[in-house]
Amino acid sequence: MLRLEGITAGYEGTRVLRDIGLEAKEGMATVLIGPNGAGKSTTLKVINGLLRPTGGRVVFQGEDITKIPPTNGRPAASRRARKVDASSPS
Repeated sequence: MLRLEGITAGYEGTRVLRDIGLEAKEGMATVLIGPNGAGKSTTLKVINGLLRPTGGRVVFQGEDITKIPPTNGRPAASRRARKVDASSPS
């Protein structure tokens, strides 16, 4: 399971995400939808460790991975997401 708890993040002093919570359960599809500028890409960057949040936690399978860099095991969450997506019928 992937869980975001109170995530706040942004770029160069501009907050894009404010106290975001999300839970993606194993075996279930989770979809982020919204208009341009809603924070979808920023949320994915936080999940994958490409952008460090200024507040909150990213929890993957019960482990806080918020401060783990992408090169130290963080891509496990993104590989899992791609695997689920690849197995979905087109």
